[in-house]
Amino acid sequence: MKIANNEMMSSLVKLANLAREELSATGSEQQARDVVTKIIGHDHFVMLNLLELSEIKYQAEKDDQPSVGDVNSHTDRWLDDSGREIGTISGEGWKIAQFGEDIISYYRETAETALGRIEVAGLWNSSAIWQKQWQSLPATGVSGDVTGMFGVRQLFQETPRKRYRAFILLLPLERTDESLQTAIRNGYITD
Repeated sequence: MKIANNEMMSSLVKLANLAREELSATGSEQQARDVVTKIIGHDHFVMLNLLELSEIKYQAEKDDQPSVGDVNSHTDRWLDDSGREIGTISGEGWKIAQFGEDIISYYRETAETALGRIEVAGLWNSSAIWQKQWQSLPATGVSGDVTGMFGVRQLFQETPRKRYRAFILLLPLERTDESLQTAIRNGYITD
């Protein structure tokens, strides 16, 4: 899959969205995997469709919406569609800015799974999550079978501060095209 230097995250989010939408439309994980395989040209990737049950400790100005200054920490359980626990994700979030009506947050999280550790960090629109929109953060595999993989962690809130849908898509760095490898080597400098 060719990814323009300045479009890496957008391309990964678009790919994860396509897989997630195929899964939702067909109920078939294999068909969703086939969509990704066709686009990236190989089947060496990790795709996780999860229920995320949250244990959030938060200091919030309001109970029904995010506000700048809110902080939280969480330890969540990840379950597959059969209800089997496949890992946990824990981390912290800070509501740091407001763009019009949107509250922007910085999150950092660590997921522990049988496949290995996945680190997640970045900015997202917390207001969009409260409005039942999917949001995405960069994710990187750092141990076990996911070492050297990168992609996205997506989140959709079903029940505020309690129940979410999560979707993970990780691709192996060594199988990415040369333009992306060059961008990573050069610190994403663009002309």
